[in-house]
Amino acid sequence: MRGNIAAGEIERLVLHALAGQTMSVAVTSNPPDKVIVVIFGADGNVLISDHATTPTWSGTLPSTQD
Repeated sequence: MRGNIAAGEIERLVLHALAGQTMSVAVTSNPPDKVIVVIFGADGNVLISDHATTPTWSGTLPSTQD
């Protein structure tokens, strides 16, 4: 998926994924590193929190859910 949002806006995306799939996320911004990425499952399991200092994440999904 590709898209743009304005400074200060929040973009929320929901997708359905299966346990064992690999998900990769890379968000770019201008100026660089001015974005916060949070990834969590419907069960509340946090894969990357707002305390992370990176706009990228890649990992194997632990369960099937949105």
